[in-house]
Parts: sequence; C-alpha cells; structure tokens
Amino acid sequence: MIMTLLKDFILLKVIKMEHLQQDMIKMKKLNLIWIIVLIFIVSAISVSANYTSQYPPAFTETYVIATTHYALESLIPPLTTNNASSLTGDWINNQWVSGNGVNSNQRFHIDLGSAKTIRRIYYENGHQNGGDTNTGAKNFTFWGSNTGASFLETTYATDTGWTEIPVAQYFLDEHVGTNNPDPKYILVTNSVAYKYYAFKFSNNYNYASFMGVRRIELQTEDLIINSSWNVTSQNLPAGENSSIWNAGGQYVINITNNTLSLTVTTDEASNGSCAIGKNWNYSTMVAYEPNYKFATTDVTEHAYLIYDDIPIGNSCLYCSFIDASGNEFANSSSGCLNLTRTIPITGYVFDDLTNVIEGAIVYITNLFTNVTEKVTTNVSGMYESSQGYEKGIHLISGYDPSNYSLQPDAQLVNVTE
Repeated sequence: MIMTLLKDFILLKVIKMEHLQQDMIKMKKLNLIWIIVLIFIVSAISVSANYTSQYPPAFTETYVIATTHYALESLIPPLTTNNASSLTGDWINNQWVSGNGVNSNQRFHIDLGSAKTIRRIYYENGHQNGGDTNTGAKNFTFWGSNTGASFLETTYATDTGWTEIPVAQYFLDEHVGTNNPDPKYILVTNSVAYKYYAFKFSNNYNYASFMGVRRIELQTEDLIINSSWNVTSQNLPAGENSSIWNAGGQYVINITNNTLSLTVTTDEASNGSCAIGKNWNYSTMVAYEPNYKFATTDVTEHAYLIYDDIPIGNSCLYCSFIDASGNEFANSSSGCLNLTRTIPITGYVFDDLTNVIEGAIVYITNLFTNVTEKVTTNVSGMYESSQGYEKGIHLISGYDPSNYSLQPDAQLVNVTE
C-alpha cells in the first residue's frame, strides 16, 4: 500500500514537472513572438523619417570634382550627382569614372552652394549596362568642410580643413548584376552644416583599370517645423498680440503674472517640451525635468501650460519637438521666444489734506508699448492697472502731483480731464 502511494506520488510529480516544462516552452515561444513584434515596430518606426536630396548649384566641375576622371568629358564627376542622369544603360554621359589605370585613392568633392546638415547618403554604385559592377567604389570615409581651399585640393592624403563624419557603413555595396536601378542608403551621424562634402574612396571591387559611382545624392533630414504660435493665458495686456511670435521670436509677448499657456502647430505628429532659459532639444529637456513634456501621445496640435516659474522682466522661452522616429534638432526647435513678465502698478490719490479721493481718473501708459489705460480710483482712493505694466507714466487729473503716491520708475504729470 505504501509503495503504491509512493509510486503514485512520484508519478504525479513527474506529470507536474512535464506540465511545467511545457508551460515554460510556451512562455519562451510567446516571448519570442513579442520580441519579433517589437523588432518589427521599431524597424517600421526607424524608416519613417523623411529625407530631401540636396544638389550642387549646377552640375559642372565648378561644384563637383574628383582626384581624376577618365579622359572623356562624358565621364566627369558632376554626372554622378545629376538626378537627370540615367541609372541604367551605358555609363557614358551618366556617371563619373576615374582616370584610366587608377582604381584606388580617389577623392570626390561636392559643393552644395550653402551649408547644409547632411544626414543620409543615397547612392547607386558603378556599372555598365548591368555589367562591370566590380568597377564600383568600395571602402570610403566621409568628410565635411566650410573652407573653399579644402574643396579645391583633391590630393588623396591631404585632409587639411576637413572633418571626418561618422557613417553607419564605411563601404558602398556592389551594384546588382542586372541593368536595373539599385538604390542604397547610408545614415550619417552629423549635426553640423557644411558647404563642402568629400568622399575618400580607397578601392573598388577589384576591377584593375578604374573605379566609378553611378549616383550620389546627399540628403538632409526633414525635421519638425513648428508654426501658428498663440498665447492663450488670460494675462495679456489689452491690445497685446497673442500670436506675435509667428512674425519672429524677437517680438515680445507681455504677460502680467506667473502663468503662460500656449498652443502651437507642427507639420507632423510629434511631442513637445518648453522651458524658460534652456536652449535644449526635447530629449535633454525631458531628461532634466519630466514636467517640461507636453503630452504622452504624438499630435500636430499642441497645448501646454509652462511649468517653470516666470521671472519678472525679460526671458527667453525655448520649445522643442521630437517625432515618432526620434528626429529632433540639436538645440531647441523654436529658438528664443521673447516674453516680458510685468507687475501691476497700483497707487493712491489724495487731496491736499491727505484724504483719499474716490473717482479720480488715472492714465497709465506702458513705456514699452505706448499703450495707455484709463483707470479710476476706488472708494479707498486706490487705482490699479489691469495692464500690469512694470514702468509707466501716471497722469492724474485735476490734483496736485506732489501729494500722490506712485510706484518706482513712474512719472507723474497733472492733466485736465
């Protein structure tokens, strides 16, 4: 009897262990499925960024040069940057080919006409009607410069005035062996705008006589554009333009207390952040203070109440945005949005016997905007400017100015109502 019970107990344990192992296998499979799903999501996000090709001002050897090119004028460097050149067929009149007998150590320089921040390289490697793909350039480094003399110097070993720029892949893929377009892309880690860019091609895919590239286009990343700024808090002086920032951040918004709310539109779904005095991008702002973040979802229409205390006087508000792919500026997206916080001006009107005067008329003019407000003293003889001016001219009707109390930085003039 005891032996039977013991056998049943051992059998039950074995069955439980088998079930446990099966459950663990199921969990591993489920986790693997989730990992695959997450990889797919991340991959989908990572390719959603938009890029724009930037071309030289003209497709001539003034703007695109190389260490050497084949003797024929129909194989010169500008052809490789010209988006009108054919990607298929003969390479004559369609791409750059190095000098005959030169299959290594070639510089390829592009002048974009003005400084631009290149974030991706689009290329199609060299071929002739889908053949001779081993002529294509292979290993390379990528460089930027803002020095004209450096652009003109095409000696392979001379890097004076150039800064090497990191790239995601340091070789060009060989073109497929068919007479078809074969577009490839290489991401560039770069936050600096350069006018001149250089490739240093060290070798090709073992063709003995020369090297070449069918197409090269340098691309900028389409970052978030913010517009339609509007201050929505109810603490603006009368006549204040709540959307003046759309005319340029140098224009000032005046507010009268420690509250500032705003709305803004972006050209793509994104999240945002704002901070007083911090010219940072979104990631840096939110890492420093999570309350700088607008929301938890990516939208194009944003509303935000400024988290920071707003000091008396002039300040810069900086706002930044980031899209679903993580694209953002190196610093703020908005630049300095100027604002001035002022304090309400209050005072009393007395008669010559120091009795308060109810109903006295007071004109207060903002020395910054020249807007004038007319106010009247209350039963306590007190007046207050709803405009919240820090400085102003007080014009008090019908009484001796020497008897009136005023805030600092104000001027007093007796006028006749």
